[in-house]
Order: sequence, then C-alpha cells, then structure tokens
Amino acid sequence: HMANETKIERSERFCTAYEYKKALSTLEESESELAEMQQGIADQLAKASELAEEIKAKDSELVELGKKRGGAMSKAHDVAKAQEDALSKELVRLSTVWKNKEEALGKDRQALESLKKACAQGLKAVEHKRKAQDEAKAALDQ
Repeated sequence: HMANETKIERSERFCTAYEYKKALSTLEESESELAEMQQGIADQLAKASELAEEIKAKDSELVELGKKRGGAMSKAHDVAKAQEDALSKELVRLSTVWKNKEEALGKDRQALESLKKACAQGLKAVEHKRKAQDEAKAALDQ
C-alpha cells in the first residue's frame, strides 16, 4: 500500500514539477514577447517622433513657400486689380460718351425732321408764290 502511496506522491510531485516547468516556460516566453513588444513600441515611438519632426519641418517649409507665393500672387493680384479698375473707369467714360452721342443724335434727328418739314413748307410757299406770279403775269398779259 505504501508503494502505491509513494508512486502517487511521486506522480503528484512530477505533475507539480511539470506544471511549474510549464508555467516557468510560459512566463519566460511571455517576458520575451513582452520585451519584443516593448522594443517594437519604442521603435514605433521613435519613428513617430522622427515623422513628427519631418512634419514640422515640412510645415515650416510650406509656410515659407506660401509666404513667397502669396507675395508673388499678391503682386500679380494688385496689378490685375489696377488694370480692372482702369478698364472699369474707361468703360464708364465710354458708356457716358456713347449715351451723350446717342442723345445728341436723337436731337439732331428731330432737328432734321423739323428742317425737312420747314423745307417742305418753304417749297410749298415758293410754289404758291410762283403760281401767284404766273397768274398775275397771265392777267397782265391779257
């Protein structure tokens, strides 16, 4: 009976040792994986920091380019705006001149119509006088 108990005890110790060895092995693997993950995180953080610095540098470069480009664009815009203003003023001036000429033309047309009527009346009066002269001459000749 004792031999069985010894075997059982030995088996229990063996199982306990096996479980301990297995747990120790799992712990070592976990620690190794943890160390690898921590190193990966550190690498990623370093890379992220590097990329953040690159982004800052690019942002600064972009701001400088924007200032340079903005200055050139601003100058071009100012020139275009000055041209637009000059052309707008010229358009207003020419529109005013055109309206004045159009009004003058309308008045000249009215004056021409009045002159045509006066001319027609003058011709009728001349014709009437001729007739009267011809009648007077005919009366004298008889």
